[in-house]
Amino acid sequence: EAARRQAVASWRRDRLARAGRAPAMAVEVCAATAAVAATAAAGVDGAVGGAGGAGVAAVAAAPAVSVGPCSGAKPGAVETFAMARVGTLRSSFPAAFGCPRQGLAAPSVRGRIELEPWMVAASGGAGQFLDGLEGFSHVWVIFLFDQNRHSSASFDPSSSFLRPMVKPPWLTGADGKRGSCGVFATRSPHRPNPIGLTVCRVDHIDHAAGTVFISGVDVIDGSAVLDIKPYHPIDSIPTEPSAGQPSACPVPRPTDDGDDVARSPHMTAEVATFASWLPPPKPRSAVQWYGNTLEELRGLVPHCTFYPDARDADESEERLEGAFRTLRAAVEEVLGLDPRTPQSRGKSGSGATATTHRYWALDFDAASVAFRLAGGGPSAEGENAPTATFEVVKVGRRGREGARADKAWLDALRKELEADTSARDGETLAGSNGVAR
Repeated sequence: EAARRQAVASWRRDRLARAGRAPAMAVEVCAATAAVAATAAAGVDGAVGGAGGAGVAAVAAAPAVSVGPCSGAKPGAVETFAMARVGTLRSSFPAAFGCPRQGLAAPSVRGRIELEPWMVAASGGAGQFLDGLEGFSHVWVIFLFDQNRHSSASFDPSSSFLRPMVKPPWLTGADGKRGSCGVFATRSPHRPNPIGLTVCRVDHIDHAAGTVFISGVDVIDGSAVLDIKPYHPIDSIPTEPSAGQPSACPVPRPTDDGDDVARSPHMTAEVATFASWLPPPKPRSAVQWYGNTLEELRGLVPHCTFYPDARDADESEERLEGAFRTLRAAVEEVLGLDPRTPQSRGKSGSGATATTHRYWALDFDAASVAFRLAGGGPSAEGENAPTATFEVVKVGRRGREGARADKAWLDALRKELEADTSARDGETLAGSNGVAR
């Protein structure tokens, strides 16, 4: 395996060099990894202290993470590094639509981080990489946007997504056109290095399986995790209260034990400020449930991955009922954050296409949720206007391709619901006219 990695790296360097794009640093196989691999192949136990043969094999199977200089690299060429995938983030979002822009704004949205098998095996199956993490309520998760369409090219200097300007969704003028901004002034997933950062709450840790159960998740299912770091009080920067709203982050109180928090002047001397084009926080949109959609959602609980899971109570009836309540809260939180793009919110939907932008569908865990705009709309986008109101009109079991793969069913549902609404309105009008006569 070590020889194969070295051959691939050498071939890639030669190919890029011929194209005149040789990086200044190229991935090299770690000498220690190669040595461990050789030892494991010879069947020698205990090459890694305390790990035994299984640990040796696990470490040998780990992705190489070291780098070495590339001979013949041109001055000023791109410098690259390799990193190991330490885990996979499993979440309720198989696609980007509906995924919150800030996970903690939807605290009931669940997920979990599964450490790579080689890490669990290398620690003797006891999850020692996670030892002590239970002392923290929140963690920073550093992950890859490897589920977006540009990520496969982001590591290749010959075709990296290196556009310096992007169009963030909230930088939209009065005419509805999106403005441009430097990529490093945004959180766009389309970056030279597609790395994401999010804060999640720690709900439960399974040390034996190497799994961290988290909530407040805003990451697509299957995303690669590069690192997990505990959230520390010094990470909190207070914001200036505005419009009568309290600060989003309370000022941490200095302690008397002489640590960094007590010595940091930034904790009380500075506040965080933001670009003027970022919209101010708004109340969460209201969510209504049409007909028997809540029962449809309840019926999907046995098929869900995260509702319930290991963090729920053991009692069967209580477990399922509690999972349903949390699932409902999660769906309402996701819809309440208004998953529509700012451009979709600004479309009037008048004329022949009056309903084109009023019906949507998103996938969440085992469910496909169809919803419509029941109130608000373009006129509700004013700064002091009430927020939109959404109505869930259909909940079904998510198929393999997802709810958004084919929108014909959503259009058929729209026609059915609006025909039913028109019929009921007609009956109401006829009844009123009858009374009037």
